[in-house]
Amino acid sequence: VHFKDDARAKEIFRKVATLNTKPLSPFVGYARYRLAEFLEKDARFPELKLPEANLKVALEKRLAFFDNLNKAYRETVSAGGPWAISALYRLAKWTVKFADEVDQIAAPEGAKGSQLKQFKDTLLSVSKPLRTQALSALKLAYQKAVEAQVFSHDIPEVVDILADNGVDEPVRAQGPAGSYRVFGIPMDGGSAGREQAIESV
Repeated sequence: VHFKDDARAKEIFRKVATLNTKPLSPFVGYARYRLAEFLEKDARFPELKLPEANLKVALEKRLAFFDNLNKAYRETVSAGGPWAISALYRLAKWTVKFADEVDQIAAPEGAKGSQLKQFKDTLLSVSKPLRTQALSALKLAYQKAVEAQVFSHDIPEVVDILADNGVDEPVRAQGPAGSYRVFGIPMDGGSAGREQAIESV
């Protein structure tokens, strides 16, 4: 559904997002996803640049927004289904973009040697944890997709990014596996759990 009136769309999505049907309707997850997406798209921030006072304010605003965005997308995750996968993927993409912006902050004019290294190390202390969080979100997205056998259009890119970052499993994007069994054990490990099933094999 495409809405020309964002305010009206948000009002409808908020009503659907709070429904507590049993079982939870996939439309609840979709509504929560769209609300988080609106939050992300509506965000505006001051540029990340020196002097230090301005840079501090700009970073604090982004970090505060990151907390809100994380909560919004995690609300979608709690609803389950394919939109949970997409929510984790979008959250990871925004987080990586934020980390990239931090790493690209220009150093003080004339900085070199130990001063330049210290500045870069300071930036890295912010961007590195962000990248770690993004990778964790992508791992969770893949894990949830496998456990629930959920097909999402974002899974191929999730898997490729994980592979690019040296994650051992999964190995690049593959087609849907379905309910295949290896030595009588389902791919998700069944009631025993995936890790224990692999150890048993």
